[in-house]
Amino acid sequence: MKIVHTHPGLLPIPPNGWGAIEKLIWFYHTRSLNKNYISEIRYTDDIHKNDFDIVHAHVGNLANLLHERNIPYFFSMNDHHAYLYGKDSWTFKENYQAAKNSIHTFVSAKFLVDYFDLPNVSYLSLGVDNSFFKPKHIIKEHKLLCVANNGFCHDSSEDRKGFSYAIEAARRLNMPITIAGPKNNQKFFDRMKVQYDKLEIRYDLTEQQLLETYQEHSIFIHASILEGGHPNLTLLEAQACGLVVLATFEKNNELKGLVRIERNHRLIAEKVKQTIENYDFYKKITLESAQENDWSEVVDKMLTTYKIKK
Repeated sequence: MKIVHTHPGLLPIPPNGWGAIEKLIWFYHTRSLNKNYISEIRYTDDIHKNDFDIVHAHVGNLANLLHERNIPYFFSMNDHHAYLYGKDSWTFKENYQAAKNSIHTFVSAKFLVDYFDLPNVSYLSLGVDNSFFKPKHIIKEHKLLCVANNGFCHDSSEDRKGFSYAIEAARRLNMPITIAGPKNNQKFFDRMKVQYDKLEIRYDLTEQQLLETYQEHSIFIHASILEGGHPNLTLLEAQACGLVVLATFEKNNELKGLVRIERNHRLIAEKVKQTIENYDFYKKITLESAQENDWSEVVDKMLTTYKIKK
């Protein structure tokens, strides 16, 4: 089976910094190669009908371009703005057409299956590279961590990821907390004027620096209001590094080892205390969860769907 993934054309693959879609394309590609399939990543203009058995698009406009050229395709829809802006929005309509015209569409959150309400849409979780993201040492001091690109497309300063709730929970507990992500996060901090002497902010980490940041911490807080992936990449990376994850999470889904929270700093602080009291128990389950969500397992499901739907 010959597979080609469409290159979005904005960032390199694999990304040299932040780039969630580019990261998942890379793992779809490399794990398929590991399973002895032929796989390539090409710009859409370089994909021609009948050159490949499977064409997999990852951005709505490129999927629609393939349809215009009469090239059958699979589609991954990972744009949370299609939900944020509603069904009357251009973003939703573009992605809806891409999904409707696909052989099959994967979404990485279960609520999006119902939202698109199409017979050819199914849930496929994101994964994690356990060969890279892994624990390093025994934690001597509990430290809190958030890793995210905050905000929305229309306003990067909005607290989509819940940094303020995590920081206030840390303040209540007098615990150190690190916020890591792209330089874009500075817009949130400039707007909120957050001051806490045990807060550390890290920008634009390399993948190695991100790994080391995970490994320095013990509890991951993700009080997000909207995600296109449940779980998203950072939750799974944190789990693989042995951090217990406290997160908001869609109601009709589960992530083994995850401690559910709400966007309330008092309640988050209570959950942190409960987690610390039972830390060894949660960490054991967390590491089991990471192995079960390895990219190799995810790609097996994707390849099976290719074969069934093609």
